[in-house]
Amino acid sequence: ALPICRRSYGRNRRGGILMKATIIGIDSGVNGGVCAMYPDGEAKASPLGSISELCEFLIATREKSLNKACKLQVFLEEVTGYIGGKPQPASRSFVLGKSYGSILGLLVGLSIPFKTVRPQKWQQGLSGIRGIEYTERKRRLKEIATERYPQLKPTLKTADAILIADYGKGLCYGA
Repeated sequence: ALPICRRSYGRNRRGGILMKATIIGIDSGVNGGVCAMYPDGEAKASPLGSISELCEFLIATREKSLNKACKLQVFLEEVTGYIGGKPQPASRSFVLGKSYGSILGLLVGLSIPFKTVRPQKWQQGLSGIRGIEYTERKRRLKEIATERYPQLKPTLKTADAILIADYGKGLCYGA
């Protein structure tokens, strides 16, 4: 399998050559968000608006990454018909699927490499979220994002994206 991220000044946990990468986390939910983390520590988070706004965010991030001699790597949260382990009505699943599909199409159209990640995977190891209801879990995720990245001023809309990007950063840089 090809390594997800690479940078020119070290090796990852598996011994693969690494290259600098800007990591983007996307929470594809209707009230989701997007977060970009650059290797120099700069970061930006924003709620997801329209697909056009996400397109502008991705293009601007790609340009900035090129100026910093970085590659882009997106981690996109997979959506399922379940939230918090509970099945969702077909109408809600349709809306989630439409948003997710639009984002996939945008990433492919912009030729931006991406990896999908299930919520259970990126949330693994986060303390205090197992077994609590959806609303309380969202608040806890916001608290964790605020503890780790207070400069991004996480909101309920951006917290998941920040933590997805943090998960990707850990995969790419072992952080």
